[in-house]
Amino acid sequence: MGIRIHLADIPSEGLEIQGQLTAAVFDLPEGDPAHPVGPLSYDLLLSQDEGLVILEGVLQAPFELQCVRCLRTFVQNCVIDPYSGEIDPEGAASVDLVDTLREDLLLALPPYPHCNESDTDLGECVPPGPLHYESPASPTQNPEGEPPNIWAALDQIDTTPS
Repeated sequence: MGIRIHLADIPSEGLEIQGQLTAAVFDLPEGDPAHPVGPLSYDLLLSQDEGLVILEGVLQAPFELQCVRCLRTFVQNCVIDPYSGEIDPEGAASVDLVDTLREDLLLALPPYPHCNESDTDLGECVPPGPLHYESPASPTQNPEGEPPNIWAALDQIDTTPS
């Protein structure tokens, strides 16, 4: 699965290409927080400049992400518009665009996704459970209703010279 372009096929006015690559192109490991749920779509104009292949256009792919606040999963269409990239053919007669397109789209995913950025309205983003913690080992009051003496442990140290 690739998009191999021969440099001789790119005219001076540029070469337009459109298409889709299956979600398998992302090859993400099992358990990755981002999960592609559709194809990578591209609409690009390729040109050459000073030995580089220049890519301009639009990339997009839908991903299932997990909200970092409420832990709910949601689908977000990751879109790069306008997209701009370049590939150095390093003396080769052709280039494969897949690695560049895949990596650029993965880098465009939000590092801390929030469900309020979803393509569908999921309602209010509410974190699961309380966000404060009170240690049972350190109560805020002693049995008499007075605040605890924070120096009690130090008061028990024997400071008499031996």
